[in-house]
Amino acid sequence: MSVEVMSMVFKRYPTGGGERLLALALADHASDDGTRIFPSVSLLADKTVQSERTVQRQLRKMEAIGWLIKVADGGRGRFDTAEYCINPDWIKGDILSPLKIDVKGDIAVSSKGDIAVSSKGDIAVSPESSLTISEPSDTRETALVNPKTSVIGWDVPDKMFKGISAERMESWQNAFPGFDVEGELTRIDLWYDRKLRESPKWRWKNPERGIHNWLSRSFHDSRRAKVFQKKSAPPNAPQRQ
Repeated sequence: MSVEVMSMVFKRYPTGGGERLLALALADHASDDGTRIFPSVSLLADKTVQSERTVQRQLRKMEAIGWLIKVADGGRGRFDTAEYCINPDWIKGDILSPLKIDVKGDIAVSSKGDIAVSSKGDIAVSPESSLTISEPSDTRETALVNPKTSVIGWDVPDKMFKGISAERMESWQNAFPGFDVEGELTRIDLWYDRKLRESPKWRWKNPERGIHNWLSRSFHDSRRAKVFQKKSAPPNAPQRQ
């Protein structure tokens, strides 16, 4: 636990809300120099009172803007988690530039072009940058995108769809009121992972459309089920006088 790093987050972390809570939770696990951060996603979700999917999405954003650096990937064991450190330049007092998103869905950080994330999820680092980020492998099908041109991709290591923006989530929640969209996305991830293991060459040609159609079917099925339960419920027994 580093009270010093937590104080830095309170004073200088660029955004608020759940993402700031996650930054505080990460700082709570960090050494004073911002290193040796390796809590599990489930623990971070409990600490921030968010879903694991939301935490994973926020971690990806923190990596994209350069605040968080993944030092080592987690293994396949239950307790073998990924290790992170907070950008040492930020610890020293440098302020991260705001996240910029252009109309093509590309993401760039800082006016100097220190970090750029293409619509395919590739990360490039300019020679001037003091931050080193390794390029994702070819099998890492992921995207960080402009919500207006949302490109959703399957992330092989994390076994979940990435590139789902907050605006896209809000639009789904508005389209399917009262429906647990977050929970249904988790069920989609589990189903899609099982489908890929059964048929490695199979995949959705348009993941966003596939997810939307799934949500639509599940939403209407749940509404029909509620109507059926209401109609089939026995009438209240007459009360004795």
